[in-house]
Amino acid sequence: MPPGQAMTAGYGTLTNTGKKTIVITDAMSPIAASTEMHMSKTEGGQVTMVPLEKVVLEPGKAFDLVPGGAHLMLMGIQRMPSESERVSICLITDGSDQFCTDVPVSRSAPQ
Repeated sequence: MPPGQAMTAGYGTLTNTGKKTIVITDAMSPIAASTEMHMSKTEGGQVTMVPLEKVVLEPGKAFDLVPGGAHLMLMGIQRMPSESERVSICLITDGSDQFCTDVPVSRSAPQ
C-alpha cells in the first residue's frame, strides 16, 4: 500500500479441508473499516470490480484470490501495516461461522 492510501487488496488460496461444503459470504479484518469480496471483470476494455456475493467451497476444493480475479478489498485502513507484520483476516460463512487466520503482509501479489 502506498503511504496515505486507505485501501489494499488481499490474495491467497482458500481451501476446504473439511467434510462439508462451506459457503463464504463475508470477510473482516481488524485493520479495516470494511472488508469485501470482489471480482475483477473486463467489459469493453475497462476493468471494474463487482461484489462477489459468495464463494462455495466443496470438501477438498480450493479457490484462488488473485490479481485480476477474485480478491479481498480491505478499505478504511487507518495505518499502513509494515511488511514484517501479520494481519488477521476472518472469512464468514452463511451459517455465521468465522474462520480466521493471520497472514503475512507482502508488498507484491503472489505469482
